[in-house]
Amino acid sequence: MRTTDSIDPDWSRLLSKLEHVIDLGTTARTSKALVRRRGVGDAATLLRLALAYGPGGMSLRSAAAWAGPNDVAAISDVALLKRLRGSADWLGDIAGALRVNVSEAAYKLAHMARKGSPSKAVGFLVKTRPEALPHLSASP
Repeated sequence: MRTTDSIDPDWSRLLSKLEHVIDLGTTARTSKALVRRRGVGDAATLLRLALAYGPGGMSLRSAAAWAGPNDVAAISDVALLKRLRGSADWLGDIAGALRVNVSEAAYKLAHMARKGSPSKAVGFLVKTRPEALPHLSASP
């Protein structure tokens, strides 16, 4: 199992990329996903808990238990359930924003390739998603 120290850089990187696509704090407030802040201080924390529970494969009890000692949140499993129920629309907004972002990038890439400039298309892909083409990136 990875420790918090090994997960935190990944989490910070994910949040910085996500903030370019959607404002987590504003959307959490407008969708009423984050009304009361007891135990869960901000939208990023709520998203982290949702990801631990959903795609992370933790049960509600495990996610709540994991959050405490890892300084993510101080919350019970019942409180986490209520928070996640109230955040369904907000999580959908995040997924929708990510889908639009990926669609726009794919459209731009296809447009470059159709115009007969495959080198620009590859350059765009390397610039925006260097991990997609590791053999072409200049990193050591």
